[in-house]
Amino acid sequence: MSIISTYNTDKSGVLAKRYALLAAGFFDRPEQARTSGARVPLENLFRILEMYRRNAFSDDRRQGVLAMVSQNENYSVRPAETAWHSEIETALEEAMANTFAETSKEEAVLSLQSALRWLVKPDDIQPGNVDSAKRFFCRFSDALA
Repeated sequence: MSIISTYNTDKSGVLAKRYALLAAGFFDRPEQARTSGARVPLENLFRILEMYRRNAFSDDRRQGVLAMVSQNENYSVRPAETAWHSEIETALEEAMANTFAETSKEEAVLSLQSALRWLVKPDDIQPGNVDSAKRFFCRFSDALA
C-alpha cells in the first residue's frame, strides 16, 4: 500500500482565481466585502500582492524521508510539482501589464492594496483607483487556469 498521494494537492492557483473573482465582485457591492466571509479572500489577496511587490514568494523543498531518494539513485520518487507560486506570479505579471502598463510595480501594488483597504473600511474615502483595481482582479482571475 502506497503512502504517497498521486493527487494534485496544490490548489493555490484555483484559490487565487476564486479570491480575485470575489474581489472584483466586491467593488460592485462593497457592503459584501465588509462581511466576515469576505475577510479571508481579501486578506489573502493583500498578502499575495505584498509577496509579489517584495519578490518574497518562496518554496519549501521537501527533503529527508518525504523526498524518497536513495543514496545510489536506484529509486527516486521526487515530487513532480512546480513551484506553487509560478502560475500566480505569471498571472500577476499579465494582469499588471494589462492594467498598469505605465505604472511602476510598487505604485500599482500600493494602489491595489489601497483599494482592498477601502473595501473593508467603510469610513475611508473611496480611492480613485477602484475601476483599475476591479479591472486588475478580473484580468488576474482570467489569467489563472
